[in-house]
Amino acid sequence: MAVEPRTPFWRPRSLSSGLLFLTILFVMLAEILIYAPSIARFRLVFLEERLAAAHLAALSLDAAPSGAVSEELERRLLRHVRAHSVELRLGPLYTHMLGGRMPPPVDAHVDLRDPGPFSLVSEAFVALAQGHNRILRVVGHSPSDPAVLVEMVLDEAPLRQAMVAFSGRILQISIAISLITAGLLYLCLRWLIVGPITQLTQAMTRFRRAPANPPDVLV
Repeated sequence: MAVEPRTPFWRPRSLSSGLLFLTILFVMLAEILIYAPSIARFRLVFLEERLAAAHLAALSLDAAPSGAVSEELERRLLRHVRAHSVELRLGPLYTHMLGGRMPPPVDAHVDLRDPGPFSLVSEAFVALAQGHNRILRVVGHSPSDPAVLVEMVLDEAPLRQAMVAFSGRILQISIAISLITAGLLYLCLRWLIVGPITQLTQAMTRFRRAPANPPDVLV
């Protein structure tokens, strides 16, 4: 007795379910292609905001009579910036510095002076893949004054947490878009293709059973 081969579990059983699956798959692939530059841009903006905050905090030294602030105020400024140390450069000279103590050892260097798109994307995924907090040394021009070069040492954990939260929001939006798009396409295909094909199949079956019956002939 011949046994009919079973349909593989990954192969759709109908045209509608196959198109529904392919629509969800392609929409998710498109979202992945959009996600890569989006997460890289999010990381870049996050670090640029930290550079701007560090620049503003270091400029508070100008308001001090002696060009220096108390240790308590310095700790508060660094805590506001969420950095271990901040240095400003104007040309070859150091102009301002926050963080008199030796910062922790640096694990990675991030140069934002001329970032390339591929390096931004790769570094963003490297940051997401980290299972522990790294100490970053970030160098870049201040967004408020491109002539000022800002160097800061900070923890990567807050950045990674923000990136993970951003990724979660992107994932939720992608799933919603995929389901809505697939549902609308499924309804359209049922109306335009699957429905007429089903009617034609039923009419052919009726005609085969009774070829002489004129009402069974589909025009």
